[in-house]
Amino acid sequence: MEVRCTGCNQKYVIPDDRLRDKLSYFVCETCGETIALKPRGGDVGGAAVSAKDILEGIYLSFNLKSFLISAVGMFIICTVVFSALATAGAFQEFISGWPLLGWTAGAAVVLLCLLIFDITLYLVSRNTAHRISTGRDTRFSEEQPELYRDLALVAVISIGMILAFLLVLAPVGFIGDGWVLYTGLLYPVIVFLAVVLFLSQWTRGMLFAFIAMKNWTVADTLRGFLRFLGRENVNIPVYMMLISFVSSVFTVLLVLLLGCGVALALAAVSVIAGTGIAGQLLSGGLTSFTSLPGAGAPFLAQAGIVLIVVFSYMLFLAVAAYCVVLFQTLTVVAVTIMESNPGRSVNRVAVLVCMAIPAALAVVATVLYLI
Repeated sequence: MEVRCTGCNQKYVIPDDRLRDKLSYFVCETCGETIALKPRGGDVGGAAVSAKDILEGIYLSFNLKSFLISAVGMFIICTVVFSALATAGAFQEFISGWPLLGWTAGAAVVLLCLLIFDITLYLVSRNTAHRISTGRDTRFSEEQPELYRDLALVAVISIGMILAFLLVLAPVGFIGDGWVLYTGLLYPVIVFLAVVLFLSQWTRGMLFAFIAMKNWTVADTLRGFLRFLGRENVNIPVYMMLISFVSSVFTVLLVLLLGCGVALALAAVSVIAGTGIAGQLLSGGLTSFTSLPGAGAPFLAQAGIVLIVVFSYMLFLAVAAYCVVLFQTLTVVAVTIMESNPGRSVNRVAVLVCMAIPAALAVVATVLYLI
């Protein structure tokens, strides 16, 4: 079987006895591009094969390194948010006197959290892409030049375009009646930035997966992703709907499982200790923590409640971290499939069905609103 690299057009001859019964991959020795090998006696163009390959991303998501990357990212985001809320509460009077400063600080916190989240998506994508191509976790210490280059691009995509859009719109609030003339003069620029911002945010997961998979320069990566969008156009929503559905199902199941576990644990402790912990929590919520009774001193009771809260927080943080890994791993697999079979990885029936579903939901929502 003869295959050519899509990055440098290098030709490879693969013996037929080395072909597998399913889609497989290897790395080009010249440019590092991931090359897909079609299954023996088959084609990867069918929707069933693509769906099967995407669902294999569930197996790839059970990876300790990707989970730790996601967990650290989620922990940092939560720490930043809690610290910002605590600071805002401590300086509430000062912030109320300087509302613009408060809004600016709040926007800075949001952008910082967004940047941390996007870096997490990129690092998970890079580790997953490396596992797909080599079968082992990546070693970030061996890829520092590429990491620094890609992280700079991630920062520009994550917050740079948002800041550029806000800076262009900022003078509107300070020029009074001249805002109409200002908007008219810069209207093409505003529309262009709005479209770019929408595309980058809508395809954020795929964009970071594409960056992680390509060892290209910044300019080549951006041009390549634009070609990718133009080639896959209608296929992208199909994969995004499938990824969102699988991720949502897993998230709901994990949250329900964890919630039931926490509730059963509290109920068991409540029954054994002869206290009303479970009942008070259900009736009073989080505000009832400090008034819960204890077998010893009140301090011990409150210390136990604090530990329950901390461990519950850690468990839910772990669930959130895995859900991020699952979503981004499925996204990397989807991009790999689309790159291996350009423009033909989903049949048109699946495309039409996925386009009809949101249209039908929009019609139903409109009718219900009018009624």
